Amino acid sequence: MDQFGVQKAELKAIARTPELPTCGPGGAANGNAPENSALPTFWLQARVRDIAGEEYSAFGVSQESGGVQLADVPADSPAARAGFRTNDLIQGLNGQPVRRVGDLLRRQDAAGGNPLAVTVVRGQQPRVVTVEGYPFVIAESAPDAGFKAIRMAAETEFIPIRAVATRPPTSNEPPTALHDATLAANYGPVFPNGVGLGMYKVDLGSVQEIGAVCTWSYNQNANRGSQRWALFGSAAAEDPGWDVADAKRFTPIAQVDSRTENRFHATRVQLGAGKSLGAYRWLIWAVAPVTEIGENTAFQEFQVLPSARGQE
Repeated sequence: MDQFGVQKAELKAIARTPELPTCGPGGAANGNAPENSALPTFWLQARVRDIAGEEYSAFGVSQESGGVQLADVPADSPAARAGFRTNDLIQGLNGQPVRRVGDLLRRQDAAGGNPLAVTVVRGQQPRVVTVEGYPFVIAESAPDAGFKAIRMAAETEFIPIRAVATRPPTSNEPPTALHDATLAANYGPVFPNGVGLGMYKVDLGSVQEIGAVCTWSYNQNANRGSQRWALFGSAAAEDPGWDVADAKRFTPIAQVDSRTENRFHATRVQLGAGKSLGAYRWLIWAVAPVTEIGENTAFQEFQVLPSARGQE
């Protein structure tokens, strides 16, 4: 099998090895964004991950069936209260297969707040766990800034953002553009290409009961409108820093992976009509690239809406 192709030593020295598309998670063959970022992945405040290789046999499942492992279920998390345990393997949701984390998020969001029947494997035995009251994502794309389902709220309807910080620094527009009530057709305050985990941190000035978080982006160069991020909250009195893995300072709220080919895109994270996502002063959007060459989203606007409980 080594007796074909270039044979001369001097030609082999200058021959290039072709870059072939991968078929695993994150490869071009299945149309996903790269998985080389350090984006934390949570579900119901439990850390989740795809399984691979010999891990399938440990759970007693086939590689074809796939699954999402609950790698860590904190005792006081919504996942634990619903009945999940560390090392449960999620394989289905409302009768639909769940092979990877992306499947889990899509099936959850499609349920739109209705109860979830989650099929898990525990001790190599299947069982069903019911989940009610969970954060989910609504997405809307539009040819212009005239959104209908996720419209820009009036000044009296949202919680004012006092300041925005970024890590690392962004390019193009200043971070203040993220709360200027304008959906522009530009890059916005974007992270440079190759930044695998950028963070936008918002200060609301005081602890607030949050009902929804809305995020708008523009499809600059036809490749930066999609959104891929994790949202974290902190009720700290002072700036909590950037270590979103620190459970004493930050709470994971929601995970977003929403794709678009339209000019403008919007997502809305909510728990349900009038219900609270939690009480926080600080919010962090931890974002990952959305293209195979490491390009980041052209975010345009963040809005944080109060819950009905926070307005009582």
